[in-house]
Amino acid sequence: MDRRISLISKASNQSRNCIGLNARAISLFLAQCLLLLLLIVGLAACQSSDPPTISSPDTQATQPSGGGETTGDEPIVDEPEASSLGEIEQAWQASPHADTYVEGDNNICARCHAPVVFVPSIDDLDPSCLVCKFEVAPPPASIAQDIWTNVECNVCHLVNKNDEVEPEFAWLLFLLLNEYEPVASSPELCGKCHAGPDLDLPGHPAVAVGGAHADYSCTDCHDAHSTTAASCGAAGCHDDMGADVAGHDEAHESVSCVACHDADDMAVGPDDDQGTWITFLPPDSEEVSYPFTSHNTQLEATCDRCHYPNNAWGLTEEVK
Repeated sequence: MDRRISLISKASNQSRNCIGLNARAISLFLAQCLLLLLLIVGLAACQSSDPPTISSPDTQATQPSGGGETTGDEPIVDEPEASSLGEIEQAWQASPHADTYVEGDNNICARCHAPVVFVPSIDDLDPSCLVCKFEVAPPPASIAQDIWTNVECNVCHLVNKNDEVEPEFAWLLFLLLNEYEPVASSPELCGKCHAGPDLDLPGHPAVAVGGAHADYSCTDCHDAHSTTAASCGAAGCHDDMGADVAGHDEAHESVSCVACHDADDMAVGPDDDQGTWITFLPPDSEEVSYPFTSHNTQLEATCDRCHYPNNAWGLTEEVK
């Protein structure tokens, strides 16, 4: 009897020891989980509180500059001035890229107008995606304006995990897959939308730079973020064109350079929206002619392009 009681007491003590060990293990596990949770929350708070930053200008990729010749082994390159994130954002806000919404069935338009929210069809996906045999639902015809994203930083630059905008050019293919295509220059990047082979829409001609500017990059004439083009004189390229040159007088202040120096024989006329005389595309199937800045220029300019007999604007035939 005493032996039985002794065995029962011993078993009870062992059970209490096991329970104590299990309790300590559970407490340690819970403490580790709590510590890990606090660490994750802290890191998330730090990441979300910091605004996007731009990598140091010293690491910016240099791009080929048009019209220049190389000396030795060093190419002539564009060297953009360092800008703060605020200055870049302000320039972007004033650009056409900040307001690209298209009414109606706009998902196909979003490929260039808002690539972040563009919904690809199965035909747009890389063939390797089809290996998984999953089904892709047809894309919606339209994307609502409240989720439209325009053309933001991550369309032309990779934004890394630290929310930093990489200075090198990169073309966004599909954001959900974080898939980018590397590009070597601003003409290659801009050409994804402005010179694409599939670009065949009314008022959307491909930009083809020709003439004396054939070797220029887009950012030689256009600000990379505001996209505005510097005037030919203010840019320091043609600052010797004074009023003593025919057609550069006060009477032609509202006439753009390309209206006289276009080499593609495009139609010329006043654009009421811009308040300037500019080149126009040929009429489309609905007989609508859209204003479009010619990118093929020449030095020679003929006055009878506008000053011809019985012209629609009442301009004199004689030019002094």
